[in-house]
Amino acid sequence: LFLVLVTPVELPLALLSPASNGSRSPILSFPQPLCFIAAMALPEEAMLGAIGVVLVVLVVYLLSTFRKPGLRVTKLVVYPIKSCRGISVSTMHTDEFGPTLDRRFMLARTDSGLMVSQRETPKMALIDVALDQAGQALRVNAPGQPELTVSLKPSLDNPRKTCTIWDDKVEGVLCSDEAHAWFSAFLNKSVQLVAMLPKGQHTRKVDPQFAPTPCDFGFADGMPYLLASETSLHDLNSHMTTPVAMQNFRPNVIVNGDYAFQEDGWEKLIIGDTEMLVIKPCTRCSMPAVNFVEGKKDPKLEVVDVLKAFRRVGDEVYFGQNLMHTKPGVLRVGDAVQVVATKTDAVSALSSGPSAVKPKAQ
Repeated sequence: LFLVLVTPVELPLALLSPASNGSRSPILSFPQPLCFIAAMALPEEAMLGAIGVVLVVLVVYLLSTFRKPGLRVTKLVVYPIKSCRGISVSTMHTDEFGPTLDRRFMLARTDSGLMVSQRETPKMALIDVALDQAGQALRVNAPGQPELTVSLKPSLDNPRKTCTIWDDKVEGVLCSDEAHAWFSAFLNKSVQLVAMLPKGQHTRKVDPQFAPTPCDFGFADGMPYLLASETSLHDLNSHMTTPVAMQNFRPNVIVNGDYAFQEDGWEKLIIGDTEMLVIKPCTRCSMPAVNFVEGKKDPKLEVVDVLKAFRRVGDEVYFGQNLMHTKPGVLRVGDAVQVVATKTDAVSALSSGPSAVKPKAQ
């Protein structure tokens, strides 16, 4: 026992993984004088107890360090103006409409009120959006344009406008004439910037054929949240000639994963303090093929064609999962993703494991 204490205690980390230079690095090293003093000062029973405590602490440390990390949130993004660039956040607050600030503004055609998106106007991918330092306004920038400031709370005395988002008619409040002119000049078409009405005045519900309970949301296409998996994206890119970036799919919640498309089988999640219901897989259109650096569709990004090979049901292809929350909460990067319920019916039409499609030749 005395020899154990007076000999430097070294647990080589290299037994578990070699150092980058090939040497073996100690986890702990107790100096001989310190150990000698401890040996002289402690009775035998106390020394045995101390050694036991140290061993238990080391075992717990090693298990916590080398255990499987599990599902976690790796990135959170909000998109204040529909179809413009997003803002990466470390903490995502949510309200009754979904992520705070997400799709609370949209562009609509001046004549018809029809929504404007990257589907027919890919140049919108170049419009950068950021919060000002006070958190009271958006700073909007685009190539060749002066910076535009947009208040997060436009006057409710401004005129209202009825907009069309797919099959929904949604009323919003018009922003400034300066904003309308700015976007119209950049996109070379007559558009208006419309803000969502506040709580109590905005009325838009998720389609009840999908939502198990009534759910409000803003100017998003059909659901308040989109979740995507890095592992699934990696699998998809193994089939692509030109890899596609995660931001092309415009998710709010990005997670890691144990295997590709395991999210197909999820039904209920807890992320941070927020309970999430997984409503359905997200149908995909041509938007992921937009080159967000050039602001135009890239024929090399054959996303839809590749998804048709192994993520197709009928005429639709799928990537990511649409979510809704049961009550507002807070999500943070690094939060554990707990799968508390899975779908009882097999997702036979979509892969819930590594796909069997062979990668394209690079």
